[in-house]
Amino acid sequence: MKHGFLRRFGALTLALALALTLAVTPAWADDPGDTTPVTPTLIITKDGGGAVPTELKVGESVTLKASPSDQSITGTYAWESNSNSAVKLENSGTDTVTVRAVEAGNVTLTATLSNADGNIQGSCNITVKAAPPPDVKVTGITLSPAGAQTLKVNNTLQLTATVAPDNATNKAVTWSNGGSDAATVDTDGKVTAVKEGTATITARAKDGSGKEAKCVVTVQKALVEATSLGFTIDDDQKNAKDLNKTWQYTAVLKPDGATVDKVEWKSSNEAVATVTPVEADAAIPVTGLVKRGTQPGKTTITVTVTSGTKVLTDAFDLVISGITMNKPTLSVTVGKTETLAVTKPGFGEAVGQAIEWRSERGDIASVTGS
Repeated sequence: MKHGFLRRFGALTLALALALTLAVTPAWADDPGDTTPVTPTLIITKDGGGAVPTELKVGESVTLKASPSDQSITGTYAWESNSNSAVKLENSGTDTVTVRAVEAGNVTLTATLSNADGNIQGSCNITVKAAPPPDVKVTGITLSPAGAQTLKVNNTLQLTATVAPDNATNKAVTWSNGGSDAATVDTDGKVTAVKEGTATITARAKDGSGKEAKCVVTVQKALVEATSLGFTIDDDQKNAKDLNKTWQYTAVLKPDGATVDKVEWKSSNEAVATVTPVEADAAIPVTGLVKRGTQPGKTTITVTVTSGTKVLTDAFDLVISGITMNKPTLSVTVGKTETLAVTKPGFGEAVGQAIEWRSERGDIASVTGS
């Protein structure tokens, strides 16, 4: 009896062990104890593949696609935006929608898939930024000061370039001197005179329009202001005795090489003599040409020179006689005589008047006659 009980107990134990073995879930199998429901969603991507862009510029557009995480779910699609002013949704009744950016703003787009079992949704965010302004090309450039310019060596000139139209996208210009060594120009249009000569300064638009403006700069030697001006004329030069002739008179300007900006000559009595400037070299820049007038007499010849800020003046009196002798000099042996002849004046107040003879040194030589 004892042995029968043991046999029955062993059979029961074996059956129980087999039952437990069948009830245990292997480690590689799904856990049947996890009963958390999986909620399907809509996944939004760029139509054709790729992530949804985070930014759009006004005027741009993108087509999006909504796909359920569980491909077996079907239904009706709807799209909406939290900002109808920032974007416009086109063809929003399917799983795709075209989003067109209208004005700057932050937008949340939501896609909804509806069926008898309920709704599932997905969303994305897009920032709409203002579109860049249109590219307006330069149509013209003007320079100030306008026209050709003159500079002394070491002096400077500021040129200013004004670009048209006023709303040009890129108003920047580049400056150049055409390769001249007479003057340089910096990036701001400042011109520096280097040596005598000319330089063509050009301002050119940097926007690729090809527009430019030019200024021709003439460089003169450095300013050296004159300190003195004066004639060195002897008495004989101041008494012109020859008929129908002209004479040149030069005023000496100091220091040598002084700048001469302007020279003016004047005769106080142009009936006696006129005076005009003579183009002279740099060493003697102040020379005047005096020409006999229509009658004898006295006139004052005046020259005025402008040198930088200095204005200098000098003058001398010039006497134009009405008669001339046949011999400017005469050598006579003591006790001998010589005859002098004169040409009577043929103009002005002296016409028809008698000739009077006299000797300044009667103890040396006397003169008689009519």
